[in-house]
Amino acid sequence: MPSAYSQAEYLASLPRQVEIPPTTPEHYITGLYALNLAAPEGTSGDWHDVFHWQDGAEQPRQVTLAGMGDIDTTPIYGDLGIYEGRDRLVAQGLDIPASMQRVYIANHSRAILDLLYRSLHRWGRVLNLTGATTDWLDTREQGERLLEQATLLEPAFHLAAQDELRRWIADEARTLRAVYGR
Repeated sequence: MPSAYSQAEYLASLPRQVEIPPTTPEHYITGLYALNLAAPEGTSGDWHDVFHWQDGAEQPRQVTLAGMGDIDTTPIYGDLGIYEGRDRLVAQGLDIPASMQRVYIANHSRAILDLLYRSLHRWGRVLNLTGATTDWLDTREQGERLLEQATLLEPAFHLAAQDELRRWIADEARTLRAVYGR
């Protein structure tokens, strides 16, 4: 039975890899893309790996880059949690141009902090980060360290967003106690 699609139509329908632009330690891959890579610390991160790195038949979109738009935490955190991860992308089966010798990526903690910053910057509240300290990190200590780092975001926001940040930190601290005890 002949196929209903031509070979060109079939190939056009296959998922394509998202575009990975040039990066620097200040303009690095972050957010859900970074959470879906194996981080050097061995934290579990998210589990959608291949789905975040593929795109549909439409024009491939770019990964989330920090240092521009509404994610710019370098003035707050410097290079904390930024690593060179070209080999990790290649190991995941992604095509990286030979000319791109280095690819800078946020570790899972920095990616969560960047998502937190973006949410507060864009909407003035924390969205889609409930349970981040236990869903994407693996130990009480990692979660507590993240919450300590999150407090450094406070001066970057107006009072209502600061209140929202403090509420999120308190909720996450309660979650850590519920999961790990005391």
